Amino acid sequence: MMSRESELVYSEYLWFDRILEIEKGEKARAVKSVSPTEKFFVDHFPRLPVVPGMLQLEGLIQLGSWLVNVSNDFHCAAIPQRIKGVNFRKYVGPGDRLIFEAEIRSLESDSAIVKAKAMVDGKIVANVKEIIFEYLPLSSDQVTKERECFGLKLGNLSGRGS
Repeated sequence: MMSRESELVYSEYLWFDRILEIEKGEKARAVKSVSPTEKFFVDHFPRLPVVPGMLQLEGLIQLGSWLVNVSNDFHCAAIPQRIKGVNFRKYVGPGDRLIFEAEIRSLESDSAIVKAKAMVDGKIVANVKEIIFEYLPLSSDQVTKERECFGLKLGNLSGRGS
């Protein structure tokens, strides 16, 4: 089981709060509740706080990576190589609830292509036509750690994923 200290460090870099659902080889959904106390609002922008588009993109990439990792039974890490067709459509601010969705378009033995979107109140605020991932093989210890992290992001504190 992952230690609480490792969980906190790992979670600091994940840009969603929880995975809501995941269908192996198909699609995934996650949520990020944007708090008014997010650190980036100090500089981006003090009088009109806006979630940076790059952080929205990061959330989409991370969810796509988790989807590909689950689809490959965690035997490899999905590393983003190329991104095509990124669009930011609306501002996201404090109090918004971002829903990230990712869908596999292609799952091969050495790579995957995912499309993704972020929504607030059912309206698309950002989307990516293609995130192209290549695979990095993992050791058995790394596979175990990735499965534990996945269980935590699902809200399953026993460390088991679905």
